[in-house]
Amino acid sequence: MSKEKKLVNGAELAREFNVTKQSIYKAEKTGRLRVAAMDSKGRSLFDLAEARRTLIIDKPNGFSIGKGNEEKAAAEHYAKARAEHEQIKAEQRALELKIRQEELIDRATVRAQGAELGAIMKGFLDAFPGRHAAIIAAMNDQHDVYLYLQKEINQMKIDMRARCGC
Repeated sequence: MSKEKKLVNGAELAREFNVTKQSIYKAEKTGRLRVAAMDSKGRSLFDLAEARRTLIIDKPNGFSIGKGNEEKAAAEHYAKARAEHEQIKAEQRALELKIRQEELIDRATVRAQGAELGAIMKGFLDAFPGRHAAIIAAMNDQHDVYLYLQKEINQMKIDMRARCGC
């Protein structure tokens, strides 16, 4: 015994799938939804069971036409993963560009340069009293000591800049 088809019009099908009549009309016009018959007024009628097999419910307020749910879910998952992969690659390229433009410096490089600068400054400061103690001791005027120290410190700054490559 064969089952009789349940035919529904576009409005009923739209209510069944929680979509607009325009979505059903568009699916019909593009050939993604097959018309089973026409009613007495010339309106399209659809086989509800066939529509259920054809329409994939994948949105809270709509549907799409296509392959089975599993294939569509796999395709969507792949597309999403591919998009995320492309985003990560774009971010990586942006970081590499910043490194090439020297906006970003490797942490180890900064530490090494800091250690080198610290060693240079320590050397200058350690040598300062030994080089200048006798001269300062021979000075009688406090203002002369001040001017002498200011001149020597300024010279030390110049020497440090030259040694650091600034």
